[in-house]
Amino acid sequence: MRLSKEVKTGILAIGAILLLIFGYSFLKGTNLLDKNREFYVKYDNVEGLAQAAPVTINGLTVGKVQDITFANSKGGLVVKFTVEKDFDFSRNSIVRIYSSGLLGGKNLGIFPEYDAKNIAKSGDTLRGDVEDGMLTAVSKALAPLEKKVNNTLATIDTLLLSMNAIVDKETQKNLKEAIEN
Repeated sequence: MRLSKEVKTGILAIGAILLLIFGYSFLKGTNLLDKNREFYVKYDNVEGLAQAAPVTINGLTVGKVQDITFANSKGGLVVKFTVEKDFDFSRNSIVRIYSSGLLGGKNLGIFPEYDAKNIAKSGDTLRGDVEDGMLTAVSKALAPLEKKVNNTLATIDTLLLSMNAIVDKETQKNLKEAIEN
C-alpha cells in the first residue's frame, strides 16, 4: 500500500509537533512520561523562593517547585511542587524553605514524618515552615554579647565621669608636667 504525499506530509507534521512538545518540556526540566505527585503548601512569605527551585528529602533532590500563586487578597501564598520519587511520607510532614548556601537561592525541604496511617497523596496541602536566615541566626547569637557590651560601655562611661570629677585643672597641669619630664 502506497501512501500519498499528503498523508506522508501529515504524519511528518504530527511527528514534528510531538517532538517539539517533548523537546520543549525536556528543556523545562519536566518529563511528560513520569508520574509526578503534586503537593501544596501555604506561606505568608516565600523568602525569595523561585519556580523550578529544588525540592529535597534528607538532602536528596526529589522534585521541584512548579508554581507560586497568591492564595487570597491578604497576600498569603501557595506553593505548588512536585515529588518525582516514590517516597512515602505523612501529611504531617513539614515543608521548610531553607537557604542552600551562603550565595545560593532558596530550596524546599521536606522533613518527613513517618506515619503509615496518614500517607500524603497527590493534591494534599502540607504544613509549611521557614528556616531562619543567616542574619537572623547571627543576630540571635550576638544578642547576649550586645547586652554585655552595652553594660561595659555604661561602666566605662561612669568611670570616666568619676575621673573627670576627681581630676581638677591644677591636677591636670601637674600630670602634664610630670609626663613631659
